[in-house]
Amino acid sequence: KKMTTGEVACFMSHFLLWKHCLEINEPILIFEDDAIINNSFNESYYESLMEKIDFLYLGRNENKPENVVDVDDNLEIPGYAYNMHAYAISPSGAKKLLSTNIKTNIIPVDDYVAIMKKSINVFALKESVAKQHLRSFLGSDVEQTNDEDYFIDFTTHPITVGTDRKRCTPVNDS
Repeated sequence: KKMTTGEVACFMSHFLLWKHCLEINEPILIFEDDAIINNSFNESYYESLMEKIDFLYLGRNENKPENVVDVDDNLEIPGYAYNMHAYAISPSGAKKLLSTNIKTNIIPVDDYVAIMKKSINVFALKESVAKQHLRSFLGSDVEQTNDEDYFIDFTTHPITVGTDRKRCTPVNDS
């Protein structure tokens, strides 16, 4: 299916955060704007865990529960997880996600990480510490509501802002 502008923007937001994770060379926690974090969230636990793994779902929907693999009391390996509203990623995980040519053929970020599970060591919490607001409550920027919502053209329009008018004049290189 064609991707909506919201799906492309969502993917690129995650993509840029993976780049940032790699640049700072530290694990990061990523929460989408609709994530609701519960009281059992323990940041220090996730930080120590991310020294050993690439990717950790802090909340998810599981599309293939029959393929979930039990790891220990807290962790499992997802079958085909969906929802990227809350997760932790290590620099090694970010590097692996960035190492493909995904920018030339963007797919929804949920699908991309699920597919890349073969290349990165992905884990999930058995008990989610974050869930998503219902779309009926907040709406959605990634789901199509009409034919005009489809992203047709990858044309970009760079815009810049400056405070010094003398330096904002275009330069003619010809």
